[in-house]
Amino acid sequence: MAHNAVLRLLLKAGYSPTCIFDVGANVGLTAQEFGQSFPHAIIHAFEPVPATYDLLTANLAGRPNVHCNRLALGRTSGEVTMAVAGVSPGNRVLLSGSYTKGETDIVPQLTGEEYCANRQIDQIGFLKIDTEGRDLDVLLGFGRLIQANRIDFVQMECGLSPDNSRHVPLTSMQAVLFAMGYRMFGLFDVMPQRRSNFAGAFYGNVVYVRPDLPWPPVAVRPLNAG
Repeated sequence: MAHNAVLRLLLKAGYSPTCIFDVGANVGLTAQEFGQSFPHAIIHAFEPVPATYDLLTANLAGRPNVHCNRLALGRTSGEVTMAVAGVSPGNRVLLSGSYTKGETDIVPQLTGEEYCANRQIDQIGFLKIDTEGRDLDVLLGFGRLIQANRIDFVQMECGLSPDNSRHVPLTSMQAVLFAMGYRMFGLFDVMPQRRSNFAGAFYGNVVYVRPDLPWPPVAVRPLNAG
């Protein structure tokens, strides 16, 4: 996952967020890494599938700085239907007009802006979104926070091939975030198409940074400094 490489870069530069969002937290592996890297940060983890949420809370038990939410985030609030296969990280919200032959679950959904207003959050250091093709919808649900550049870093899973119908194309993300002033921080974990002889990139994790964030945020001492 991209967060591993990204966290190394942030830690090396001395960046220390106080508020982190993990949207699509699954069983909590990413939230645990965030907690280990930034022990003083408040982490808000979101996982709407009940069975997966139970594992998430169990894995993060004893971490008072982590707030677990059995909740989906999106562009609107209400209820959404998810295609569910156990605790798979591929569980996803079904788009309007789509269907699945497997199990489904109806889950509550809020916008990120509503959640932040309820919690009196006006600044997010790192926003990680991994929602199986709904990443841009989740981002747009943060409304004024993203428009006002009140989120330092945004990580999303993006499609890199015209054959990829699951993930939001990188170009669509660029169009939205560049218009808001954000710049690409890096593209990580580029993966080829599985079960295919196709050699090109299929998807990856892209990270954006707000344009006015000082970088590096603190002076980094040389490795050979006394």
